[in-house]
Amino acid sequence: MKRSGSTLSARMAKYARSIESPEFDVIESLARTTAIEDSPEPIGAVYPHRHPTNGIIVKHGDTIAQWGETQVPDMAFSISKEFLVLAVGVALRQGLIASTTELVAPVILKLDLPPEQMTGSETLGDTTWRHLLDNTSGWKGSLWGKHTDIDRQMTRRGMGQLTSGFPNGSRWSLNNIRVNLLALALTAVFEESLEAVMRREIMDPIGASDTWRWNGYVNSFISLGTEAVPVVSGGAHWGGGIYISSSDLALVGRLCAARGQWNGQSLVPSTWFEESWALVEKAPMPMGYMWQTNINGDFAPGAPRSGFAATGGTQALGHNLLWVDPENEIVAVSRWMRSDRMAEFLERMTQYLNDDPDYRAGACAGAETLIETQPGDH
Repeated sequence: MKRSGSTLSARMAKYARSIESPEFDVIESLARTTAIEDSPEPIGAVYPHRHPTNGIIVKHGDTIAQWGETQVPDMAFSISKEFLVLAVGVALRQGLIASTTELVAPVILKLDLPPEQMTGSETLGDTTWRHLLDNTSGWKGSLWGKHTDIDRQMTRRGMGQLTSGFPNGSRWSLNNIRVNLLALALTAVFEESLEAVMRREIMDPIGASDTWRWNGYVNSFISLGTEAVPVVSGGAHWGGGIYISSSDLALVGRLCAARGQWNGQSLVPSTWFEESWALVEKAPMPMGYMWQTNINGDFAPGAPRSGFAATGGTQALGHNLLWVDPENEIVAVSRWMRSDRMAEFLERMTQYLNDDPDYRAGACAGAETLIETQPGDH
């Protein structure tokens, strides 16, 4: 069985290397492709170089394939958004949020942030947690010196000019400043940093390493009592976000596949996954709360329809993928593939799994890690 696992690792390693992005310089990539033209300067932590491609596949809780250095942390970019969704689940479990239909204005206004940190808080109006989670918030303002109007990623993707304010719930617009507003509101609710919350409530209980970090910006601190508490970012458009290894990401994926249950504990209410994976009506593609779904095969036609994808990266650096398929109990993590090859990766992985009766039956108990080194590896 070990030999078979090593064979799958070898096949996946060879394939992952063939679709790896050639770019390794994170700072250069941010300057060219992620940071916005009229506000390009990073204000959060940036790890200068990414590591070579690596990944891991888990089925029925067993690691059946690994390739590359899966213990080495790297920036995960927008996968940070799924961590925010999990943090809301924790807040619901603890009764800090009663429902996602609650308004966020009372939480934000009590912070009384100065204009250099936030503007537009008085116009939050009927913005709810759900509006921030499903990307239908039309709030317009600035946070940590970045205005909602400068995050033009949807325009660059050909989805129209969605940066100006609009009535909450009327349209869908992925905007990192609004995502950061969700991080701010959660920090105010927990009254401590989200990194500390997630470490205690999620990451330590599932056995994650101590190498992961959740960074914010140099100016994203709020005063709670006598302490200055850092506020994390929900992505890495200006640096920051989750810095994590593939092995730790796979553990998070396993928790999601198990709908928040871990060793007899309910770390996140199972009902939360039903809500957060439900389709958002206004989204231009099948999406839940930050997660992309494959319910119609839109994300990856050749992969199971029961899967959910979290992605993050840049066109130059390549993309990170966390794939969670609760129905088939499969979790996969792959780092730094070319951005247009994610669907192909999942289809190839599905093909490899279906080719082997041991994996199809869920009989493989483990796999060797395959680390290939080639001349010129970074």
